[in-house]
Amino acid sequence: MRIAVLTFGLTESTSRQRTFARMVDSGFMAHGERQYFVLNEREPGATPLECIRRIEYQLMQFDYVYILPIHCRIEREIGVEFLPTYANQLVVVQHPRYVNIPCNRLPYERDERSWASIQVGDGMYYMTAKVFGGSASAFCDMVHAVLQAAVHDRRNGIEPRRRFESYLNRYVIDRPHRMFHAGYSYPMNWDLGVPKHIEVPLTPNAWHQSALVTTAARVMSRAA
Repeated sequence: MRIAVLTFGLTESTSRQRTFARMVDSGFMAHGERQYFVLNEREPGATPLECIRRIEYQLMQFDYVYILPIHCRIEREIGVEFLPTYANQLVVVQHPRYVNIPCNRLPYERDERSWASIQVGDGMYYMTAKVFGGSASAFCDMVHAVLQAAVHDRRNGIEPRRRFESYLNRYVIDRPHRMFHAGYSYPMNWDLGVPKHIEVPLTPNAWHQSALVTTAARVMSRAA
């Protein structure tokens, strides 16, 4: 089982990157072979999606692809239960801020002109963009589709309120997926009342901070 783990943090110290790799090694798919792709989230040049698309050929050499925040902590060992199934090739996590929130109050993109639009009456849960993944082919298909939607909106002067997260939610609604509870994206110092599997920082991630990031990528390899 070969797994690509993506994170945004090329501007982080080498020590931080190594800490991330050691932490994931010990608690995330420990019986698989993992390779880490540390992507840059700040320098102007490309969107995070374009950054990922440029390493698509490499990602397709893996069985599965996951995105995790570089400052996350694995609190409980995560194994094959977090893999996609044959019928549900995408893996997503409910956004911790919007658990038990009525559907009409979820922060979906409501601008009907946007390809990320989800109108009232559609959708039941809101997914986070901090932790997600799936089979390599389903992950790359998602990147292509979302990038196409983002290009369409950009040409028409539209930017969804949650950027990538808005597109991710639109994409997932229409496709089979496995949804996991918010304990897989558990904010620091919160009490969600569910088991904590992955603790994540409260700060915005690369999808929210800027519309432009560089495509430079550094690869670290590590096998179990």
